[in-house]
Amino acid sequence: MSDVFSRIALNVVGVHSVIYACVSLFMAASVLVIVAGPGKGGLETIRAPQTWVYGFFHILMQIFQAYCYTLVTTTEGNLLFRLTLILSIFSSWLILHRKPIFSDYLGMGAIMAGLFYIASGLPEDIRPLALFSVFCTSVCYVILTMLAETHPVYKETDDIKSQSRVVGYVLMVSSLFFLIAFMGASYVGQTLPEADKAFFTLLPHWEDFYNPKAIITSVLGGLIFVATAKYFYFYAAHKVNTENYLLIACFIPVITLFLEYLAHLISPLDISGISSGDLMAGAVITLGALFMVVMRQKKQKTCQPSVHGRIIKSRE
Repeated sequence: MSDVFSRIALNVVGVHSVIYACVSLFMAASVLVIVAGPGKGGLETIRAPQTWVYGFFHILMQIFQAYCYTLVTTTEGNLLFRLTLILSIFSSWLILHRKPIFSDYLGMGAIMAGLFYIASGLPEDIRPLALFSVFCTSVCYVILTMLAETHPVYKETDDIKSQSRVVGYVLMVSSLFFLIAFMGASYVGQTLPEADKAFFTLLPHWEDFYNPKAIITSVLGGLIFVATAKYFYFYAAHKVNTENYLLIACFIPVITLFLEYLAHLISPLDISGISSGDLMAGAVITLGALFMVVMRQKKQKTCQPSVHGRIIKSRE
């Protein structure tokens, strides 16, 4: 639902992607910190290098993702973002030394076929920019999920309030820092002569930062959707590890399609870009991910008895 709302904010309301990313994250962080209340973990989270690295890539991901949603529908974007699974399998193998099993390659083959079909069906005038934004979003998302899984302060938490506090401070550091940086850059950009404004045209105008419509929409997105989504994102990534979390996330487009259709019925949100071919490709991607999940669970169950047997023998 968070992705559908962000697309409405960008395409219907007209909020700039930078403003939506920073303000919604800051509001989500504020909610989580307030709910958690006073306690340990705040300063440790701010001091942790992983927090700042996470913040940097999170803002980048939000901007690339928001830009992608101005080019394609939320459902198409969510399907194309399943590239994260392919990247996570290989990055977990190279960095965390978790080697993929044979069935993973079969499932990834089905996912790649679905991704290729959806990408080839995009209009030629937007395809390069859409695929570039998808790739950048996916790389950032994999890095973020690995950081969420291994964040040292979060790993020490054992209750909801402590977890909310850590996630809140992680989001607050990144959103507040980049919000101030972008505001400063926009203010400098408006003072420059037209000939020197080439780079600054990519940033929101100074007036956008105090546009009531943009601020209210971003605040609502952060309060209602982003806060809950980010808490469970950290929780799930920590519990089931990066590649398994992204495997489960392959089922998100199914929910997104339903929610986007409902949003289309009550708002001017355009979903004409979704074709029957996209739905078929989405089914192939989802079935490929489901196959990987089932085979991983099956292997895990077959490995447990042998491990249990070795423990018994060692005790004897």
